[in-house]
Amino acid sequence: LVEELAPSRSMARHPLFQVQLDLQNNAQAVLDLPGARAGGIPAGAAVAKFDVEVSVGEVFDAQGAPAGLRGAVTAAADLFDVTTVEGYAERWVRVLGLLVADPQLRLSEIQVLDEAERRRVLVEWNDTARELPTGLVPGLFEAQAARTPDAVAVVAEGVETSYAELDERANRIAQFLVSQGVGAESVVGLCLPRGVDMVAAILGVWKAGAGYLPVDPDYPAERIAFMLRDSRSVLALTTEEILDELPAGRGRLVALDDPLTATQLAAAPATSPGVAVERDGLAYVIYTSGSTGRPKGVAVTHGGLANYVTWAADAYGKGTGGAPLHSSLAFDLTVTSVLVPL
Repeated sequence: LVEELAPSRSMARHPLFQVQLDLQNNAQAVLDLPGARAGGIPAGAAVAKFDVEVSVGEVFDAQGAPAGLRGAVTAAADLFDVTTVEGYAERWVRVLGLLVADPQLRLSEIQVLDEAERRRVLVEWNDTARELPTGLVPGLFEAQAARTPDAVAVVAEGVETSYAELDERANRIAQFLVSQGVGAESVVGLCLPRGVDMVAAILGVWKAGAGYLPVDPDYPAERIAFMLRDSRSVLALTTEEILDELPAGRGRLVALDDPLTATQLAAAPATSPGVAVERDGLAYVIYTSGSTGRPKGVAVTHGGLANYVTWAADAYGKGTGGAPLHSSLAFDLTVTSVLVPL
């Protein structure tokens, strides 16, 4: 049959079907030998030929009248454990019992799970409610910097930067951005290499009340220009090296390592400008890949970001230690790599 049908083959499953149901509804033949008693001898442990085999046979009484069903389930041991198969069998028996009790029962009315199982699936497994965090990520970072000012926050190119130093750098960037007209709900592009300034710029944009737009310097020129234009970014922070590679129509660009900008940053106050950050305020804008058309910008709020970071910190484990940053700033995974460890 397999040769005739020539189905597409996979080593993961049987080529024709994976579940077999075998129903025997004839009375079992009895071997009657004069002067002798005969009976069947078990052939040994059943071997699963398919993922699951269900063999069911009718039982007859001494008068040959139907007296119920008896069956067995054989399953592939490398796919199912005993508890799972026993659960399947119990549910099949329950379904058959319901249908026998009420043959007019609709399939949609059949309760496959018993009350304990329904509670486990609908209530216990979904008991994931958590209290929403009261703080937002910028405030959570500032609180951590106040608790551990001398602890290492970022290591880049062999240089360690403490929480206090990172917070001060972020404050100066925030003060500079405010002086450049950046404010609440503004979008600031970040086209920076991985390093201390990239992390400080994210925090600085938030302290200025704005949201950041991550831009990978290795993106094609037309994509970078589109993102900066489409997001209506007020300006973009970059470096002198990257600046020369950016396309025309890119809007206003500021290189953090430009001598004039560096002087302005050094002269800026080392304290936060004190701009209020709201839960529904813009945290960042990230663009889709554009594989199915034009890339689309997705705005993420501070409330949503705080919910995720709080969850991730709990789910991925807490503690001190290194957390490598190996992804592009424009990849949303970087939010986890940078903000959760901080």
